Amino acid sequence: MQRLSIRNLIKRAADIQQMIVLEKVKEASASQADYLKLLSAVSRNINITAESVERIFSEQGKSAADLPIRSRRAYQWTKYLSEEQHIQRHMDAVQRISFFLPTMPRSRRFNQYQVEFYLYHIGPLYKIRERKRTIEIVAQESFLYAPDHVLLALLDTALQPSSGSSRQIIRDYASGKQYKTIRESLEYLSIPPGKFSTGKHHDLEKSFHRVNRYLFNNRLVKPHLVWNNRMTRRKYGHYQEDTNTVMVSISLDHPRVREYVIDYVMYHELLHQQLGACLKNDRRYIHTPEFKRKELDFPRIKEAQQFLNKLSRR
Repeated sequence: MQRLSIRNLIKRAADIQQMIVLEKVKEASASQADYLKLLSAVSRNINITAESVERIFSEQGKSAADLPIRSRRAYQWTKYLSEEQHIQRHMDAVQRISFFLPTMPRSRRFNQYQVEFYLYHIGPLYKIRERKRTIEIVAQESFLYAPDHVLLALLDTALQPSSGSSRQIIRDYASGKQYKTIRESLEYLSIPPGKFSTGKHHDLEKSFHRVNRYLFNNRLVKPHLVWNNRMTRRKYGHYQEDTNTVMVSISLDHPRVREYVIDYVMYHELLHQQLGACLKNDRRYIHTPEFKRKELDFPRIKEAQQFLNKLSRR
């Protein structure tokens, strides 16, 4: 690898994925020797890729944080799977999927479709794409330790899209500790602490410490703090539970935005971290009556909301 680029990193990750498509894993599973041979070849390619990127990081004084998001995730995926236990569990999950697939019921529409399944470091829980009589299922790599019934639910959701119970099984697993621990680890693998929290005009670390000190009595454990990379005009903050991340809109990283506005957005998202969601009639509610009561504890809430409303109208 000569340079860091989307093309090189993503292509290497795609080449590795093609080594462990369902048919190849199923075919190798007929013999322990063949399976171990395939596992060894995949591990070797993963390690070469991760080590090549790290060598470039060392030469250029960079880290995963300096890569575009798709390249970063390709690198983090190979870095995570370079640990023997993880690639073994990844292969095991793909192997189980290959065994489950022939027994899965399908809707009439998908009866003759070929199914492709991948685990990869993607943003959503899973993606299902239909093209040329093929259904492609890409699930977040964090499902590699998932039990059988969760992997079956992923297949069922793709092959019978109306299966609400399977989607609930997936959501329940993704809200558990095992999934969230892996997801957070993947998202921030090889990212220096605080790399995404310092803006041109405001520092999210300082905002967190102000809010934690005065409104939470220093009780909160700091989440990951990130300025997003898109200008927004309606939503100025977001708490992502599975990666324990508070994200603030880059629209607010401006000298005309006062500290108390940043702190209000921070406080709002930290309340989501503290209170979580309420489940009622199979629906998740995050702006509950308790949340709205606690939000009023912010001392300059009216001024902050008025500023954000004006900003949205511009």
